Amino acid sequence: MTVKNLSIILLALTQFYPPIAVAQESKPKLDKQGIKIWTEKVPGSRFKQFIAEVDIDARIDTVIWLLSDISRCKEWLHNCTKGIELLQRNINDRHLYQVNSVHKWAKSRDYIIHSSVSRNSATGEITIQLSADNDFCTNKKSEACQSTEAQPYIRVKVLKGLFKLTPINDNKVTVFWQQHLEPGGKLPPFIVNKLLLDIPWNTLNNIRHLAEKEQSTPIRMQFDHAGQILSTEAH
Repeated sequence: MTVKNLSIILLALTQFYPPIAVAQESKPKLDKQGIKIWTEKVPGSRFKQFIAEVDIDARIDTVIWLLSDISRCKEWLHNCTKGIELLQRNINDRHLYQVNSVHKWAKSRDYIIHSSVSRNSATGEITIQLSADNDFCTNKKSEACQSTEAQPYIRVKVLKGLFKLTPINDNKVTVFWQQHLEPGGKLPPFIVNKLLLDIPWNTLNNIRHLAEKEQSTPIRMQFDHAGQILSTEAH
C-alpha cells in the first residue's frame, strides 16, 4: 500500500473515527511475511492506534465467517482467552464479551463490545465496526450479562476498531484492521505502545492461516433485500 492510498483510506474512516494523524511515510513500522503495520498517534490519547493489512488467499465469506465466530477468538485473536456472544439481533448488530491476557505481570483485560457489519452490495466489500459499550449489561438480568460481572479483570472502556474486507477476486481478499484502545489500570503508555506490532501481526497471521486452511469449508451467507448480511454459517 502506498502512502497516498493509506492516506485516502484513513481520511475516509474519519466518519467513524475522530480525526487522526495520517501516515507521512510510506514505510510501515513492520513489513513481515506479507503483513504491513503502521502506528499512529490519536489526538487526546497517550496510547497509539495501529493500522494493518494483509492479502489472504481465501474467499471473503470464509474470512467473515471466522471473524464473526467470537467463540473461536482464541484461535485467531492475539492473546484472547475468552469470547462469548451476549446478544445477537443479527450479524449486523451484536454485543460481545471478550477477555485478553496482557502480560504475565499485568491483569487481563475484559471488554463489552458492540459489533456492526455493513456490506457494499456493489463491490462486495465488508466492514466490521467495533466499539466499547460498557453500559450494555447495566440492569440486564440475562445469564450472559451476569457472567461478565465480578470478574477479576480490568475493564477496557475505550475501544474503537474496524475490519475492512475487500475482495481482490473470488479467492483472494485484502484484510485491513485499524484499532485504538486505552487499556485502563496503570499500564504505562510506552509499554503498551511497544506491543502494538505484536497484536495485529499475530492476529492477521492467524486469520490468514485459518482462512486458507478452511478455504474448502462451504459457507452460506444470507442477505436481506438491500444486500446486507443477515447470517453466515458453515454447511
